[in-house]
Amino acid sequence: MSTLQIELRYEYISKFVKLTWGDILYGINNNIFSDEVAIKHAVAEIEKNEKQPNEVIELAYLFQGESIHPYIGKLGNNNLDEESSKEKLLFILLKWLFENKELIPEPFKAVAEIYADFDYPEEISKFVYYMPLQDGESGGNAYLLNQWEKYLVAKNRYFSNI
Repeated sequence: MSTLQIELRYEYISKFVKLTWGDILYGINNNIFSDEVAIKHAVAEIEKNEKQPNEVIELAYLFQGESIHPYIGKLGNNNLDEESSKEKLLFILLKWLFENKELIPEPFKAVAEIYADFDYPEEISKFVYYMPLQDGESGGNAYLLNQWEKYLVAKNRYFSNI
């Protein structure tokens, strides 16, 4: 995935979704998350509960430049649900992009790139600029923004309940 080289910070992500180690592994394997996300998640997990697997403790105390892969693979493979992880990361990327659309030269083209990177999920096709409209719908940027916002509201509600 290219996903526009958006760097999602752990502090931002964790406000909206509850990450699993499987989500983090999926994000790292698909170049959506940096290694720092795994390290910060490990620290957060220890802060919540000091009794953690050795891999979490090792991750939390890594020095900059040390590899996370011996640890993240074991932690992430235990609970990897690719479809769930993909859905969470799609939501977070689109939320970040929506909130920062003024900083992006062509935000609707960015949405289209994310649409392609995530294998064309039907749930976001209504705000992909080149997709055909349903009968009776009028297009334009206002329509696309409205559909995008509806998606974000629904997903935010969904992820806040799980």
